[in-house]
Amino acid sequence: MPSVFGQPNGAYESENFKITNMSAIYQGKAFGDIYNIVGMIENIENKTFIDVQLVVTLYDKNNNLIDVDRTVPILDIRGSGTHSPFKFTVITNGTLFDH
Repeated sequence: MPSVFGQPNGAYESENFKITNMSAIYQGKAFGDIYNIVGMIENIENKTFIDVQLVVTLYDKNNNLIDVDRTVPILDIRGSGTHSPFKFTVITNGTLFDH
């Protein structure tokens, strides 16, 4: 059964987008530890965007970079006020992954 690994506090916001409800959910082991990183992204700008991509960066407890991955929102968020869930599936060393 999957379990929640971590729940970041607060929202992450730029001038264009806001990310909320983010969690890293441990899925098990296969060639490394598998995590689904899920959350919601919202277009908070008064602009239309094309080809929105999300980048996840994973760090160890010493703030050393251990992995980088890209994904796209599940739904179209080009228009102002639109929002979508997103999901990254990453395979990494769970003993290193901290945040």
